[in-house]
Amino acid sequence: MGLRYTLIYVLCFSMSIALQAQQQTLESKIDDFLKGKKAMVGVAVMTGRNKILLHNNKMNYPLLSVFKFHVALAVLDKMNKQGTPLDHIVHVKASQLQPNTYSPLRQKYPNQDLDISLGELLRYSISLSDNNACDILIEYAGGIGHIHQYINKLGICDFNLSETEDSMHRNPSKTYLNWSTPAEMVRLLEIADKKEL
Repeated sequence: MGLRYTLIYVLCFSMSIALQAQQQTLESKIDDFLKGKKAMVGVAVMTGRNKILLHNNKMNYPLLSVFKFHVALAVLDKMNKQGTPLDHIVHVKASQLQPNTYSPLRQKYPNQDLDISLGELLRYSISLSDNNACDILIEYAGGIGHIHQYINKLGICDFNLSETEDSMHRNPSKTYLNWSTPAEMVRLLEIADKKEL
């Protein structure tokens, strides 16, 4: 029995050393790449062994449009719980399509009410980064506070969601209030990929 535990310990120790070497290599390559550049960069890489290699993970990085992924997960959760299909039609008022923001949806349907499927709204928000579609989905999901709670219930902690596209557009300093650490963003991607939500 003693030999078996010694082999397990040696194997675990070897894996730990290999992971530390990967971490140092990653950090060295990133540092080399960033020399002379004015940028704060955080990196998280999920390895094949479900370990996360990190570089500069201690900061809260603004999510910017990445938070649309969080919104989509919460919307899909609500749809799943209510048995709502992707082709479910919602009515969008012209007043919900804010001007002076990036919105292919508004460009296609200027100054008019429209009926559109939730699936199309998700496509506009995620694939085209449409700000108006995102805010319509935030409202559908129950508000940005509800979305924050939903993501938190998935076990994600080092993040914050408190702003909509409209609130960030009205006050650009609020752009930095939706944030995440790189590690938590990678963990959320892994949860979405591997778990049944």
